[in-house]
Amino acid sequence: MGVSVAEAAKTFGISLPEETIIARREDVTDSIPVGSPFDSWPQRENWALAAAYWKARGLPLETLEGAARIFRLSPHRLRKVAEAGLVEFWNDSKGTNFHATLAALHEFTSPVRWIGGGKWKGGDMRRFAERLSGVIESAFLVGETGPELHALFQELGRPSKVYGTLEEATLAAARDVAQRTVVLLSPGFSSFDMFRGYAERGLVFERAAHGLAQKSR
Repeated sequence: MGVSVAEAAKTFGISLPEETIIARREDVTDSIPVGSPFDSWPQRENWALAAAYWKARGLPLETLEGAARIFRLSPHRLRKVAEAGLVEFWNDSKGTNFHATLAALHEFTSPVRWIGGGKWKGGDMRRFAERLSGVIESAFLVGETGPELHALFQELGRPSKVYGTLEEATLAAARDVAQRTVVLLSPGFSSFDMFRGYAERGLVFERAAHGLAQKSR
């Protein structure tokens, strides 16, 4: 299993079998095909899992490497879509629930400016905000749940602001960056308050990100 799953098990007091193999990113750094979707920090754990399974089955790693080179991630599922100076833009518009958003956030080591909010689908929003507060630098909020999230972040002492459009939130999140920073769209909520679906939301974010990338060149 991956390190993130092992750490989650430890958090919840779950004991793993002694024979459990933990797949670690640092063990496979030299084997990741350059230019493949796995050649980025969030995807390296997935590569570590695949490589560990491949090795356990006694299969030739060259076959796995060849498959990785032609593999393409699903649109709008946690992938880097642009860079502008020190800013990396990551599109995870398909992250429409709390668990998906929290999982995405835990994949980064750089400070994260989170773009989130949308149509509420149920769940403990206060608990969600509390967990977010510990892993984000600041929040750039949109949609139906934006104002409530903003009020919760104010109570928690985490910087946040509500924006009228996703484009405005994206532009604001990319400003005044002094170190390598991730701007992550992983809303945690449905898109149907502002868009026809998560795909349209993701495309709007990507257009704004590409525009900023062009200006930075």
